[in-house]
Amino acid sequence: MIEKIRSSAKDSLEKILEIIPQTKKPHSDILKEICRNEMNSGAEDRFLDNLQNDETNIRTATKNILGQSQQLNPGKLFKRLHESDDTSTTEIIDILDLQQQNLQPELFVKNALKMGKGYSDRLFAIAQANAERTNMSALSIDIKSLENPNIKIMLIRFLGAVNQPEAANMIFQFLSDKSKIIVIEALKKLKHMSVDYDPSPIARFIPDLREEDVATAFDILQAKSTAQTLPALTGLMTGKNEEFRNKATQVVIQHVDAQSLERFLFSLEKHEWWGKEQAINSLLDQGDKNLFSAAAGLVKHPNEFIRNSAEQLSASAATSSGDISGLSHSLFHDDWQVRERTIEKIGSSGNKSALELLSQVVDSKPESSIAVLKAVRKLGFSKGLEITSKCLQKKEAAIQREALMTTSKIVNQRHADNIRNAIVKMVPNLQATVRDTALEAINEITVKFNLPRLNLDEDNLFETRLIKIEKNRDKLVQQTQQSPAVTEETQAIEVEKTELVSFQHIEELKPGDYWLDRYRIDKEIGRGAMGRVMLVDDETVGERLILKFMHPELTADVKSRERFLRELKYARKISHKNVIRIHDFLVKDGISAISMEYFISEGLDHLIKKRLLKTPEQSLDILYQVSDGMWAAHEQDVIHRDLKPSNILVDENNYAKVVDFGIASATSENDVTLTKTGMIIGTPAYLSPERAKGLEADHRSDIYALGIIAYNMFNGGLPYKGEPISLLFQHIEGKATPLHRLDKGVSTGVSLLVQNMMAVDIEKRYQTMKDVRDAIKELL
Repeated sequence: MIEKIRSSAKDSLEKILEIIPQTKKPHSDILKEICRNEMNSGAEDRFLDNLQNDETNIRTATKNILGQSQQLNPGKLFKRLHESDDTSTTEIIDILDLQQQNLQPELFVKNALKMGKGYSDRLFAIAQANAERTNMSALSIDIKSLENPNIKIMLIRFLGAVNQPEAANMIFQFLSDKSKIIVIEALKKLKHMSVDYDPSPIARFIPDLREEDVATAFDILQAKSTAQTLPALTGLMTGKNEEFRNKATQVVIQHVDAQSLERFLFSLEKHEWWGKEQAINSLLDQGDKNLFSAAAGLVKHPNEFIRNSAEQLSASAATSSGDISGLSHSLFHDDWQVRERTIEKIGSSGNKSALELLSQVVDSKPESSIAVLKAVRKLGFSKGLEITSKCLQKKEAAIQREALMTTSKIVNQRHADNIRNAIVKMVPNLQATVRDTALEAINEITVKFNLPRLNLDEDNLFETRLIKIEKNRDKLVQQTQQSPAVTEETQAIEVEKTELVSFQHIEELKPGDYWLDRYRIDKEIGRGAMGRVMLVDDETVGERLILKFMHPELTADVKSRERFLRELKYARKISHKNVIRIHDFLVKDGISAISMEYFISEGLDHLIKKRLLKTPEQSLDILYQVSDGMWAAHEQDVIHRDLKPSNILVDENNYAKVVDFGIASATSENDVTLTKTGMIIGTPAYLSPERAKGLEADHRSDIYALGIIAYNMFNGGLPYKGEPISLLFQHIEGKATPLHRLDKGVSTGVSLLVQNMMAVDIEKRYQTMKDVRDAIKELL
């Protein structure tokens, strides 16, 4: 009987398949063997066709036969997978599941990418169960062509299970995906892969990751990096994000040796000077013995940048222990960066004997006097007064200013009175632009040591203008008679205008040009409706300044001229560390400019936009400084009237200064000339309710504006949005959502502070900037 069935199997295959499920062992095993032999003899296609048979018994028996076959052609099976109906597709996947040990996992993945949901899930599950056998060289996938997020997630999970370096490289490509879920899944798998792989590619994705994903990315770098990874981190260490720089520095320090440091510095050399300086500073700040030891092996490197960087790092090892012996070479190095970083480190050594070396630097390398003075201030020894006295004899204004600031910090009770008197006697010989700093130093010493106040003619003794407008008083009298309505500020412009012999447009000014035979133009750092802002070197006093040029065509406009001179007139009244110093109003050849202090910084608007305000304490510190500076302005009866984030400058140490009093007004004068036409001057987003109604501003309008700024800082967005007219009505209504309701991370204390500053009723606001400052202090 068995032999008869065997000999007729070719003609009765379907009948055999149909009765197998109904037959008991051992006969069912014999029938299956007959079917397998038949398939191995060339009937494979016939079996595959039977997967679409209407009879369930036939399909089930066929599936079992194919699933156990050792000679099944997987190519045919996968081809049928994409040609079959839903019923047979399920049967084919069942067969593939049975055959999984005989098939490569990458075959399942390639075919899963072409299948719909449900079927692709099963294929990926089979592939993932066998992932360790994957041949990554045979798996080529165009990640960018994938659109289905479910497919992406399943592929990432499969690659994570593969646990091979090549799989990690493929997962990296998902870090640029627009979907947050995809990025999180990719980072999760990369973090949990046990195999060693090069995490270098992840570094270039970090700047674009969401804040909450950055920590995971750095965890991966910390865990997977080796000495070979370090060159890839230079991009993070030279960027503007301090958090990225600090975390990348930690990775470098963890894995550094002499060879890897050399490769790192080679890569670092290709970046801009600012970034290189930030990176080296970060290594200096966080470095350990291992780093400094690695650097010591490179101090004779033929590459100048590597050699100089190594010298700075190796010098840090000595100063960190207070030992400054053997630093003479770096301290007097011809490269200013090497020299001044060594000076900075000596300032942190706490070694009093360093003062003798620093004094020698002032003599032999006077261009580093400012760095020396900062180091002296950090050391804090009163013996450093010998150095500050020496520096006060130099002609450069910047050095004189630094010397005065250092003197007031390191002087002790014993020398306080003599030093204060010495500064007073020295004032007439100081550069005009630093005399206000001399006054600040005198006042600080007086208060700190409770000395009796001096009876000084401050207006004349501490005059800071380089060119006095009053020198043209006689000509002003004549013009006043011709036009009695002309203001004193306008007269100052017109007097200079009568001396013009030619016209020159400010757009013609370019780097390298000299203006007024003393200001060498370095570069443009900003521009606006009023004109251009240029960084210049004042070669007369040896100091970098800002010149704010006004468009010549605007000088015919009375209001524009008033605004330009108003900034000088009112801002010059203010002498405070948190307000930009204003020096002069200058005119030549149709060009008008205001000279002012140069402060290396970025606008607060940039910090808010880039979300660089990382902690509530950082924001409160900035607000404290601004309120302190604005209190000084209000004490001089000066209102800003256009306080906004772009008019608050912040440096890398979180030091803040207020700038641009161009539409300021004096509260002691009934000055409303800029609003007589009904036009409101100022920025609508920060305009107080009373000014939105067209009423005159007082100092509490600045308090309201600072409240809006604070809201923006803590929320990352303004309380009111819309067109200018809509904004005016919103300010008047005052329905801003309290900060603590928008973000649970904002304390109720901070929320209440901002609400009190933003009160619509002017009487319910803080009444002075001193009140604001004191309230902020309680929160710090």
